Amino acid sequence: MTAPIPTDDSAFAATWRARREAERASAQVHAQALAQCVVSGAAAFLDAFPSATLWLIGSVAAGTARADSDLDLVVSGLDATAALQAERWWQDRLRHDGLRRTQVDLQRGEELPEQWLSRAVRSGRRWPERAMEGR
Repeated sequence: MTAPIPTDDSAFAATWRARREAERASAQVHAQALAQCVVSGAAAFLDAFPSATLWLIGSVAAGTARADSDLDLVVSGLDATAALQAERWWQDRLRHDGLRRTQVDLQRGEELPEQWLSRAVRSGRRWPERAMEGR
């Protein structure tokens, strides 16, 4: 039989609550660092890949990232080889910003089903920040 998590003010309960709060704080710091990495890196990314359009999607864009969240990106305007280079570019950027454990999940917009791309366009953050000019 498992013992229930204490709800009284015992030392164990206080330690457990402190650990949970530390986990929440760590997740929040990680999410903010990821978002800042993308915001600060977007211009440099577009300099390196001038034909690209970039969307930040997923938990980082939604503000619900956890300490173990990955970086979800959609890119259009790049062929498959350039998209692999772009994924490596972002992985290097994360490493540079001290986020080396974070994985990059970069998808080419041209390869996504239309409804997924539409969702990225609707709910993601886009760079460059101009009106959508087609796919």
